[in-house]
Parts: sequence; structure tokens; C-alpha cells
Amino acid sequence: MAQKVGAGLAGVGRGGASSLYALYDAVDKNVHSGDFEQTWADSSGNSRDLTRTTQPATTAGWNGTAIPQFTREGVLFSDTDNCCFSLTRAGFNLYTTGLTVLATIKTTDTGAGSPGGSYEGDPAVCIMGDSTGGVGCGFGIHGGKVRATFYQGGWHLYDSATSVNDGKWHQIAFTRDAGNPSRLVIYIDGEIDFESSGAYNSNAWAWDRIGRGYSIYDQYSGYLRNVAVWSKTLTSAEIREIWNAQGGYDGDGR
Repeated sequence: MAQKVGAGLAGVGRGGASSLYALYDAVDKNVHSGDFEQTWADSSGNSRDLTRTTQPATTAGWNGTAIPQFTREGVLFSDTDNCCFSLTRAGFNLYTTGLTVLATIKTTDTGAGSPGGSYEGDPAVCIMGDSTGGVGCGFGIHGGKVRATFYQGGWHLYDSATSVNDGKWHQIAFTRDAGNPSRLVIYIDGEIDFESSGAYNSNAWAWDRIGRGYSIYDQYSGYLRNVAVWSKTLTSAEIREIWNAQGGYDGDGR
């Protein structure tokens, strides 16, 4: 079934599920506001709202791609340094709760050629990152593959087997079981793509940026339709249910 342009996360999270930690749904017209749409509201009910880090002084700021822009298909991020959203650093102890992170993306970016290089703990095309000195995790695309990163005595990097930077829409996600080390699973379009039974973590999932990592050069470029975080490990059936709730995608990734 082809996904309708503008389809968001449907009813996911709207029921106030206690484990839904944050939900950013770009195609919900009620979540972005301000003179230049600088706020991206958290639809989980937990008030973890985002603010654009770069603000135009006039509407002329829309003429380029230096700021994330809300469009009919989602938020469009450029490859300009620090083109991202920020929030007060948020996080929780995934050692006891487990973790699920999910995003719907469309990008062709590999992160190659970033000026200044990439911070080891960042995916080069970073969707969720931490700009503070306590950085211990990250999520995004690296070399075209989905990447989740965790710090414990050094950086541990976990990549999907399949590339997703083909300019088509994809739902990407990963889950972590409680415990350390623990099982980590990467999903692409509702299906398991990679699995590790002994993944290490930093005992916490924390972020203060959407669209870049610890380094300003590790920025996301492309469309984000939604980003969601749960303080629990969703099952494979639940990940697939979210995929189906969005309608799936046709052969062209629309």
C-alpha cells in the first residue's frame, strides 16, 4: 500500500502511553509554530519541545536552506553546519527500562567529506545527538547504513546491513533490551535488518539535538517525517504495527 504524502504516525503515542518518552511528528500541522515556525512540539505529552538553533531575522531566511524547513512531506534539513533543533538535554536509564528509537527519513547523504571530519561517537549523518561533554550515544546514518552508537570505555558502533540513503522514504528504528550488555536490533521498513546479542551501552539514552551530533559537522541532510523515543523495548510485532499504521511505502519509497 502506498503511503499518502503527509501521513504521520497516525494514532501512535496519542493515547498517552507512559513509555512514549518523546514524539516529533512533522506532518502534524499543530506541532510547529512561531513567526518562522521555529518550534517543533513534542506530541507525546511530555513537553520535550524542540527549538530551531538558527533563527532568520526576516522571511528572507526561507530563500536558502540554512534552516530546517517544515514542508508537506516533513522537515527538510540542509547540510549547513548547526542546521538542527535543540532542547534541554533529555534522557533516561535504559539499563533498567530498555529503549526504542524510530524515525521516518528520506536522504541521499553519506556524510562523506564533512569539513573537520566526524566525531567517533556520531553517525556522520546524525539524526539524534548530544552536544554536551557527557555525550554517550547517537543515532543516524553512516556510510548509507543505519547506525546506533554507545559509549562504554570506548565507542561501540552498530550498523545495519542494508543502506537507506537511496532518496526513498524509509522507517528506521533500533531497540535495546534492558541490561548491559544486552540485545540490540536494527529495523528497516518494519523488518529486522541487524541483531547483536551482546551490545554495550552507556547505561543512559540522552540527547539535546535533532539533526546533528556532538560535532557541528555531523549534521543530518534530507527529510525527517517523524522521530520517536520509547523508554521500553518494543517488540518486532509492535515495530511492524507502527510501519503498517503509517501505510507502508510503494516501490518508489513514497
